[in-house]
Amino acid sequence: MSNLDLWDRVEKTNPSHTKQVTFGRAITAIDPYRQIKNATEQFGPAGKGWGWSVVDTKFLPTNEVACLVRLWHGCDTQYIEQWGQNGLFIDKAEKKKDTDCMKKATTDGLTKCLSLLGFNADIFLGKFEDNKYVQDLKKEVADKEKKEAEDKAIREYQALCEPHMDSINVIKESIASGEYSLGSEAWKELSEDEKGLLWRAPKKGGLFTTNEISVMKSKEFREGQNINVKM
Repeated sequence: MSNLDLWDRVEKTNPSHTKQVTFGRAITAIDPYRQIKNATEQFGPAGKGWGWSVVDTKFLPTNEVACLVRLWHGCDTQYIEQWGQNGLFIDKAEKKKDTDCMKKATTDGLTKCLSLLGFNADIFLGKFEDNKYVQDLKKEVADKEKKEAEDKAIREYQALCEPHMDSINVIKESIASGEYSLGSEAWKELSEDEKGLLWRAPKKGGLFTTNEISVMKSKEFREGQNINVKM
């Protein structure tokens, strides 16, 4: 087990979970709730596998509030602390108070704590300033999401097929043995909706192979002829 196992799992940031903000210069900011979700995936529910608290608060002469955030994971004696800051006002004239300043300072401290564990480290390492890195990452994320969607669709399809497994097995066995009569009968007993459900290409998760589908399309299978030839 490597000391970088956690870091390697959480360092890459989905570009769609970021936004550009300006504090003197343009910087990339991560959606804090995405970070919380990612931490939950790694450690368990907040308050159980991990959590945070504000252990100190200071009001600075620069009209900012600073919160010392303590993040623990695994147990409350295993923690990281970082200061988060936010202005007390939302306008340059300092007449409109920022009523969310404490929340924003806490979020800033939490993000910094998580970054020390590797969460969204590519942002803090400046990799998002490299357009090629961001474009490559977008493609990587898109490919991963496509694969996950395809796998989910296959699982859902197979779950829908589960009630028909007896018929599917009879059809498969009849094709393998060349005794098409039983398989043809099992196929005919299915409704048109059920047939439509099962008629899916193997590369899309279908339960019948390409050869089996070819046989099922044949006149011999439809008429239930026995050819006694093993597939």
